[in-house]
Amino acid sequence: MSIAITARTSNRKYDELNVGTTVRLSIPDVDRARRSPRNVLAVVTEVKDDLYKLCTESGFLKHMYTRSEINPCKANLLDLSTVLKSAGQAEKPLSLREAATVNSISGAQGYTRCQCKTKCKTNTCACRSASRTCNSKCHGSLHCENKNNSRFFFLCGRNDANAATHAFVTSPELVTALAIEARLDFNPVTDSIKGADGKNFELSNPFGDELPSKCFDPGHDTYQAPPSDGSKINVKVDPTSNRLQLLEPFKAWAFEMYLMSY
Repeated sequence: MSIAITARTSNRKYDELNVGTTVRLSIPDVDRARRSPRNVLAVVTEVKDDLYKLCTESGFLKHMYTRSEINPCKANLLDLSTVLKSAGQAEKPLSLREAATVNSISGAQGYTRCQCKTKCKTNTCACRSASRTCNSKCHGSLHCENKNNSRFFFLCGRNDANAATHAFVTSPELVTALAIEARLDFNPVTDSIKGADGKNFELSNPFGDELPSKCFDPGHDTYQAPPSDGSKINVKVDPTSNRLQLLEPFKAWAFEMYLMSY
């Protein structure tokens, strides 16, 4: 009953679509690989109780969708009879993730996440039970005890484009821990430190306020508003410059063709 109510509410805000309409269905980032299309093209094959049955060139999608979840294309890019014929050869209906994988040139989805509401201390956390650390896609800013706080990276040529110059990039907390122990292979999550009394102790997880209690210093307002009439401004650029160049006006970006391709 609640699904039907949701579908009716959604459809009041959008125009109804007919069978045979080509639509774009957005793919969540957890269901697609990087550099893969952000949308799946499908065609409407059935409308029932304000829900839409969709079919891709690789097969039918398992679930039916409300009107707010799909966007119609300006042109019918998929032929209904052709899509139904190819879908009939599929063994079973596809989930949205499976449809995204079929259309991807770089494999399956790029992210997994646990969506825990606690601190991921036990194996009820999907990431911990799979021996995998949580990532930023799991639960945002939640204080998590299944994150790898010891990650750091060496980047070549970061500061001066010289491959022989190495930059050490990590968090301030980890820099402090490495400075205390004075070695780069120290892992503050698992390793202990020997104190002045000769006893070993472990560092506790770093914790800090997300925002400073006294707010941020706004500093000085150095913004300079542009002149109301910029037609008389003449920008001069050295023709021999290797960094700056005056560009001629170019045509507006034809974004519609790219939207249809996705």
